[in-house]
Amino acid sequence: MPSLDIKSEIDAHELLNGIGQANRIVNNRFDFKGKE
Repeated sequence: MPSLDIKSEIDAHELLNGIGQANRIVNNRFDFKGKE
């Protein structure tokens, strides 16, 4: 599968950076839900 090859080429630093960004987006969404 091409997706596996792409994941193999991704640096660990970029992967962690992407996960951190995703966590921020999720946290922001939960904050919006909590404000309602």
